[in-house]
Amino acid sequence: MNEINVSQLAKLPKESYEIIDIRDEGSVLYGIIPGAIHVPIEELERETGTYLDKIDMNKKLIVYCQRGENSVEIAEMIETYGRECLSLKGGYNTYLMSVIAKDDEDFRQKQEKAENSI
Repeated sequence: MNEINVSQLAKLPKESYEIIDIRDEGSVLYGIIPGAIHVPIEELERETGTYLDKIDMNKKLIVYCQRGENSVEIAEMIETYGRECLSLKGGYNTYLMSVIAKDDEDFRQKQEKAENSI
């Protein structure tokens, strides 16, 4: 089973992949990775073939959950349909931590720039 980490995902051209958020409705209310399609895990398990038929075969398929555990199982299930699928390592939590870290770094750089211009 293959995984992809957040920094690898960030390097991919957005048009080269389709990303599916398999978390429940309540979790998605707190945020979603931009461009992701929300398909709750139970629905995806029931209708896997239907969803896979809608996704361009030339695109990488990436799934994620909250911590990256359920998405590993779903990616393996999708692969039984003959479709390569990657699980986002660490899930949404890791994605969110990377966004916060980037925002902190951007803020620090802007603050240093402002201080140096005084």
